[in-house]
Amino acid sequence: MISQPTIIADERIPYVRDALQPLGRLITLSGRDMNAITIRNADILIVRSVTRVDELLLDKSNVRYVASASTGYDHIDTQYLEKRGIHFFAAAGCNANAVSEYVAAAIAFICRRDTLRLDDLTLGIIGVGNIGARVADKARAMGMKVLLNDPPLKEKTGSDKFRPLETVLRRADIVTLHVPLTENIYPTIRMVNSSFMDAMKPNAFLINTSRGAVVDEDALLAGLKNKQIRDAVLDVWCNEPAINTGLLERVVIGTPHIAGHSIDGKVNATVMVYNDLCKFLGMTPGWKPEDLPRPEKPVILLNENKDKFTAIIDVLLCAYPIHNDDAVLREILHKPESGRESFFDSVRNEYPMRREFNSYHVTGNNSNIIDILCTLGFINY
Repeated sequence: MISQPTIIADERIPYVRDALQPLGRLITLSGRDMNAITIRNADILIVRSVTRVDELLLDKSNVRYVASASTGYDHIDTQYLEKRGIHFFAAAGCNANAVSEYVAAAIAFICRRDTLRLDDLTLGIIGVGNIGARVADKARAMGMKVLLNDPPLKEKTGSDKFRPLETVLRRADIVTLHVPLTENIYPTIRMVNSSFMDAMKPNAFLINTSRGAVVDEDALLAGLKNKQIRDAVLDVWCNEPAINTGLLERVVIGTPHIAGHSIDGKVNATVMVYNDLCKFLGMTPGWKPEDLPRPEKPVILLNENKDKFTAIIDVLLCAYPIHNDDAVLREILHKPESGRESFFDSVRNEYPMRREFNSYHVTGNNSNIIDILCTLGFINY
């Protein structure tokens, strides 16, 4: 146990001071300002996904504990941490619901724009962990057919519900990616390439909220130009914050790595990290976050003059107007190239409050639609 440890934490973590100040000497920094010099005197390091944690960062430091307030941790060299005997914790699943709601809103936007019916569509889910399983539940509630692909889970469980990738790609109208970035026996790095898109159903859509490098962006850009696939929704990009703006111009929805950035999900991560750090320090947790702010318009009136699926789409996009996030990122196209990286970071860091569906009350007389919306997370007023 470290007595009065020096804690360096990303300043963008919600409630970071309230949670961590009582546990030691707290210093907050921008995630991109964390380097071997600025974190040298830290005993404890709390990061988000923008900070690469490896030997280059930690070699000359006294760090004994690292936590990432994020679900994924491909930015963490876990083998190095293990070799150094450094405790590591990731807030796995903290924003799973937020990402699943992003995917639901993206599908709703696609349906509204292209006049598609939810019950006519098949969703192919690649990766069925915390996020992919929630996406599946929401898609079924929305009336979609669902196909699942997850080779590691197939091997582990032997379940027939996991289908071969070729089958999913051939039959899915929308393919959504929820895989870690790996180069192991089941590699996902640049898994979406020209061959992958060739195997997709004609006029299919692609959604990527996992990691940018899961997609070969040159191949995707060519595939969009050549109409190899119909369109794409991208929340994650290779080389963030230096994103491919040519690709942004081509996709139907482009956002700055914020799919999981509901305030609910971010606060979940803070709580999870705080509890694990208390355990590491041998302390009893005593902090809980205050009540989160309510949405500006927390009550949504169901339009009962529309058919079921159109009404569902309207409610989803009322709660989360995903096209607004797309519009904000597209302002990068009007910035000089020298300022685009900082603009991407500023949009992400200054992301406005987004509450999850369970913060919204839906009112109306159509019990069938209300029941579906409650399954999606909304509350019946």
